[in-house]
Amino acid sequence: MQNKRCTRCGASIDLAAGYCPHCGAQQPISYTQGGYAPPYQPAGPRCQQQNNTATLVLGIVGIICAFFVPIVGCVCAVIGLVMSIQNSKNGQSDTTGKLLSGAALVILVGRVVLSILFSLLGFGLFLGFASLW
Repeated sequence: MQNKRCTRCGASIDLAAGYCPHCGAQQPISYTQGGYAPPYQPAGPRCQQQNNTATLVLGIVGIICAFFVPIVGCVCAVIGLVMSIQNSKNGQSDTTGKLLSGAALVILVGRVVLSILFSLLGFGLFLGFASLW
């Protein structure tokens, strides 16, 4: 029985197998004519690293923009949070992305609350000064 390696996990599988019995990854057509087989190249970690980097960048941009451009900060924080939740559902650890995006959203909500309070306070002071005249 001839074997080949799974393109995802590297396990030894039957040459005619269409799917890996260990990880379930679909296998490409075998290149064993002439004794050539493609080298083993795991696909998972690089994709995970790119997704984690994207959520970190979105979280950092969200925090910075929360102070200067709140709309952009909100969009970045929400996208980063959604991506990090998707990473968690796919079995990837992404707590830093969640924390940064969550922090950006907390800053944005705090900004909104403070804006409302200062607006009400300013309006109240205006009415108080207007009654003095």
